[in-house]
This record gives sequence, structure tokens and C-alpha cells, in this order.
Amino acid sequence: MPKQKGTHRLLGTTGDMTYQKTQDGYTAREKTHINGDKIRTSDAYARTRENMAEFGRSGKASKLLRAALSKLIKNGADTRMTSRLTGTFSRIIKTDPVNDRGQRVVTEGNILLLEAFDFNINAALITTFATPVSSTINRTTGVCTVNISAVILSEIVTAPEGTTHLRIVTGAAELDFEREHYISAFSASSDLPVSNVETPALTLTAQVTAQSQLPLFLVMGVQFIQVVNGKVYPLKNGAFNPLTIVKIDAPLSEEI
Repeated sequence: MPKQKGTHRLLGTTGDMTYQKTQDGYTAREKTHINGDKIRTSDAYARTRENMAEFGRSGKASKLLRAALSKLIKNGADTRMTSRLTGTFSRIIKTDPVNDRGQRVVTEGNILLLEAFDFNINAALITTFATPVSSTINRTTGVCTVNISAVILSEIVTAPEGTTHLRIVTGAAELDFEREHYISAFSASSDLPVSNVETPALTLTAQVTAQSQLPLFLVMGVQFIQVVNGKVYPLKNGAFNPLTIVKIDAPLSEEI
């Protein structure tokens, strides 16, 4: 897409050109003249309709996961997370070995492609919180667990300036992509001082439906905070907070 340069920054539509401001600066785009009815009916656009149908399912799946984990995502996501997540769901749909092109769905694809997805690409969990994390999902009981060994936080955490404490958060989500329904649960540690004193081992659990036949997701994140005179202040609106899918348990029919 072309970018505007110079002192004249245009916004809006002029003739066949639309000018807009995006994350990449001021851009210009030419209007399309393709008739909508033609796209919906013409054989020449059969592939386009198939792509549109599958992209629509990817978008709905992405929206469902974001809704289920919104409590954590609002404090730990980059500005392009939505498009990256939708793109990953598009790749999942393409792994569906059962349905024809245009009819492929998330539930028949390899949902495990989402494992290790970072909601905040600017603060990956593996580099921001550099210590092994054990995560388990018990489909029988619905209990999802994150275990962290005793650590000295000042040695393993990459924290933004001004950090005095951090909070470790987890969330579990059970997603029904077909009915567009979810169940989620969350847990969090106390506010832990980032110091040279060893922090004891920590276990966080969140529970969804026992014996569920739906995909189950477990995420872990870190929220950096500053504590002053007993009051808690979040830092930088979550810009440095990692949040990552650390475990997925898919029904056997979905595992590729």
C-alpha cells in the first residue's frame, strides 16, 4: 500500500482514492470497482467466496477466544494482536483434513498451533519471565494448573523501570466454536516484590467444566506494578506485560 510523504496529509475520499491514518502512518488506497453481486454469484469468484467464508470463521474464532480471556488481554496485548490471532486461526482452518475448501472449520483443524501464542509480541513470556513453568490441564476434573518453582524474581524477570512488584495471572477457557460460547476462570498471585529474596514456589489453578468435550486453553501472564505507600499502580498500561497460551488440551478428534 502506498504511503503519503510530504507536508500535505489527506484524510477521507477523493475520487477513487481513500486516504487514512494507520499504525504505519498515512496511507492511500484505491477504491475497488468489483460488483458485490458478481462476487457472490460468479464462478470466476468461487475461490474468493471460499476464502471469505473461511476468513469469516477465523475472525469469529479469534473474537471468541479474545472474549473468553478479555480480563487478562486488556492488560497484556500488543496493538496487532487481533490480526495475528486471526491469522493463526486461518492457518488452523487450513489444516482441516475433513471438509472441502470453503467449508473447513476450526474444530477439525490442528488447534494446537495456538500453543505458545504470545498476546503481547513485544513482551514474550519466555524472555520476560525466564524460568521454567509447568502447566497441566486435567480434562477429567476441569482443573488447569500452573506451577512455578521457587525463584529470585530480580534474577529472572525483565521488568520495566519503576517496577516494585509483579502479579502472576492465569486464565482457563473452554471454547465452543460452533455455538460461539465460552466458559472461563481466572486466578492470580498476591503482589510479589521484585527483589533479591527468594519467592516461594507458587501454584495457580483455574477450573472449567469437568469432562468437557471442547478445546481447553490455559494462559499465563505477568502484570508489572508499582506499589507506593500501600497503593498499587499498573505500569505503562500493560505495554510490558506478557500473556501467553501455555497449554492446550484438544479433544482427540481435533489433534493432528
